[in-house]
Amino acid sequence: MFLGRSGPDTQRKLSDSFSKLGIALQYAGAAVMWAWPRPLFSPWAGITLLRTVVPIVAVILAAGSVYFSWTALKTLGRQWSFVAAVTAGHRLVQEGPYSVIRHPLYVCFFGLTLATGMVWTRPAGFLAAAVLFWIGVLIRVRSEEKILRETFGPEFQEYRRRVPAYLPLSFGREK
Repeated sequence: MFLGRSGPDTQRKLSDSFSKLGIALQYAGAAVMWAWPRPLFSPWAGITLLRTVVPIVAVILAAGSVYFSWTALKTLGRQWSFVAAVTAGHRLVQEGPYSVIRHPLYVCFFGLTLATGMVWTRPAGFLAAAVLFWIGVLIRVRSEEKILRETFGPEFQEYRRRVPAYLPLSFGREK
């Protein structure tokens, strides 16, 4: 789904290899999520309501994350890159999911990680994985936004002022 999306002929104009640390932390978070499994089909908590609610929330979160990430990838097209980069002919995408939040793919991947943890891991593993993963997201966002600011200047600043980073609320907007 993701490999080769940017195409073999795409020349990187500007990239930030620091985002690779963010990628490594996201992978570490996902690995931690899988490393602390609980007995299959055991509830996350002994509370009966949670035995029903947690799996339902996990399925909704996973399905929403998959759909939203598919839409975001489709919107980006060949501009998608695994490492933060801008290519020749790159444009600042501001439509589709990018009109609601600036970083829908990172939010979706975080949602998938959380959904996995809700049905697979123990609470301590869930917390450790979520923290590692989110630190990775913050590093990647910082790298990506630095490149976008350098490339698009005032256009990116206006976009950043108008569209929040992570949630379609005021959280994450530039002041």
